[in-house]
Amino acid sequence: MIKGVLILGVGVVAVGVARFVKAAIEDERQRRHGMRTTHETTRWEGEGGNVMSPATTGTEGVAAG
Repeated sequence: MIKGVLILGVGVVAVGVARFVKAAIEDERQRRHGMRTTHETTRWEGEGGNVMSPATTGTEGVAAG
């Protein structure tokens, strides 16, 4: 009986560890995706800004008169 309880306890611990590892991996994937998205957005904005912005509609290089 003690042996069965110990095996059951080890099983519960194993399931808990598996859930923790799965959650940690998912959190890391979300963090990396967020960093990649932020980096690409920042890079895109630095290369020309928002496509809908008036500064990028062909008025660049035109002398104000």
